[in-house]
Amino acid sequence: MNLLGLLFITISVSAGVAKGYCGKRIGTYAETITDSAKLNVLRMILCSAITVVVIAFQGNLKNILSVSPLTLIVSALCALSMSIFIIAWLMAVRGTAYMLVNVFLNLGVIIPIALGTIVFDESIGIKQIIGILILLVAIWLMLGYNKQLNSKFTFKNFLVLLACGIFNGLSDFFLGSTSKISDKFGGGDLGVIDTTVFSLFLYLFSFILLLGYTLTAHVAHHKAKIKINKRIVITMSLMAAFLFINTYFKSLAGANLTSFVLFSTNTGLSLVFASIMAAYALKEHPNLKSIIGIVLTFIALFFLKG
Repeated sequence: MNLLGLLFITISVSAGVAKGYCGKRIGTYAETITDSAKLNVLRMILCSAITVVVIAFQGNLKNILSVSPLTLIVSALCALSMSIFIIAWLMAVRGTAYMLVNVFLNLGVIIPIALGTIVFDESIGIKQIIGILILLVAIWLMLGYNKQLNSKFTFKNFLVLLACGIFNGLSDFFLGSTSKISDKFGGGDLGVIDTTVFSLFLYLFSFILLLGYTLTAHVAHHKAKIKINKRIVITMSLMAAFLFINTYFKSLAGANLTSFVLFSTNTGLSLVFASIMAAYALKEHPNLKSIIGIVLTFIALFFLKG
């Protein structure tokens, strides 16, 4: 395994778990989908500001004005996936065990692996299929664990979790494949993808989408109930910083690792760090079902990695 790629993905995952902790804490403030959208409008503004500072520090502000069409296309697709994911995620963590949410995010690893085989001709074999089946068993066990922590689990909860997995997988694909997409589709009129500028337009497009949803919901009498206070601003600022680190280093890792290694390693590290955080910071103490579910998830990732 490429050690530099491993370092990048470890930094990315660490920031992602820190972001998840902040999100779990702030999720109690979001009573509706519109509340979640409003919170993330603020976060995308902060992320955009952080990215502009980084670009200025690199001396590459001129790259913003000369952004390539390919960067805009991929960042827009990623923004759409990420916007749906972050709203669904904030709604999911309000009433669902964090470890279960994380296992559904692991299910999303199927998306980038499948797209990697289609778009980049990366082969998929019997081992990967076995890994997917084992992962489904792990999710079934974790559903039982969640029922013990939270007696209410509806079909709506399931759909929100499924949306988390699918759209997290799509956004991960775009984030982790910018270099490969640039190599395959770049050049000519489309140009190539600048990683940092890609991050900026990802946040700007996400801001536009989330703001549009918030305003539309307001017109439809689904006004956000949440009131922005000092604690929320501080927490969202931390989440913005962690999100930038998470997305930026995932893009860098994608240039050094294959899709199978990148996404399975990302998922495996996320599971370890998130499980530790859930047990010690959120007091979601594991039981036999959750332990077996986690073990099976690791076995599944071993098969997916190939």
